[in-house]
Amino acid sequence: MKKICLLIVIMLSSVAAGAQMRWGVEGGVNVSHAFDTEKTKAGFNIGAVGEYSFSSHWFMDASLKLSSQPCGIDVRGSSDDQKFWLKADYTPYYLTLPVRAGFKFYPADGVRLHIAVGPMIGVGLWGSGHYSSSALGETDADGNYVAGVDKKIKHFFSANQERCFSSSRFEYGANAKIGAEFAGHYRVNLEYSLIHIPGKTKSIDNMGVFSVNIGYMF
Repeated sequence: MKKICLLIVIMLSSVAAGAQMRWGVEGGVNVSHAFDTEKTKAGFNIGAVGEYSFSSHWFMDASLKLSSQPCGIDVRGSSDDQKFWLKADYTPYYLTLPVRAGFKFYPADGVRLHIAVGPMIGVGLWGSGHYSSSALGETDADGNYVAGVDKKIKHFFSANQERCFSSSRFEYGANAKIGAEFAGHYRVNLEYSLIHIPGKTKSIDNMGVFSVNIGYMF
């Protein structure tokens, strides 16, 4: 029995020797763009990162972050000789979890470059927003649209509210990143997430989020 236990310990030690688990923290700036609109807005992300190396080149990593992904709608047009205007600004806050497979290499001493891709999911925590419209096309003396409806969005994630952001709290999509690590600890990453937001009463279906992040690995 002792020999079997010793053999198991040796086997586990050999596996651990070929792999390495690391943890760190990361945060940065998000730039969100909803594909259905022309609005681009800035937010932030911050959280923890874990990385599991299978070899000196191949690894998997994941991050759990609080991420704000602002977006909006600004539509102007006319129908039956009546001008109309619709404007909405949303700031949803998600807990995001991308899981990626990656490749790393070392072009110089103390410098590591890496690239990784994989799926991601997110859960909506809360949000804030504002909705205004001029269905009748009324304008003031300066030609600016007068808001017929002007209110804050109270129920951000709701299946029963017409002007909520989405009837679903979930989002999913794909994430890719490229970056560098210096002196074995300090990181700079560029990320892009292609996200789909499901929901029956949503105003925005798909969005892209570009992120510039800095981090520290322990």
